[in-house]
Amino acid sequence: MYYKKKLGLTGAQIQAMKSLDFEFKKKRIQAKADHEIAHMELKLHVHSGKVDEAKIRAAGAKVVAAKSDKILAVIEAKIQLLNLLTEEQRQKMAKMH
Repeated sequence: MYYKKKLGLTGAQIQAMKSLDFEFKKKRIQAKADHEIAHMELKLHVHSGKVDEAKIRAAGAKVVAAKSDKILAVIEAKIQLLNLLTEEQRQKMAKMH
């Protein structure tokens, strides 16, 4: 871990971060798959030869929701990571960026 020494992370913090990273990666993989499937469904309806506006809009809404889920997963992971750090560690991290 890049920040281990710079932030003075404890063993418990490192273990918690590994667990969070594992869960985030699972969510990211699932969200990416859901997003790709939503795009496939949208293409299916758009290129079906019929104009079924309700189905196209519903498929478009799935694309939007899947993309939103991907973004929210990143935000949630960052919040959880920041909550693991002490105030001093958060200040050090802020200075690094």
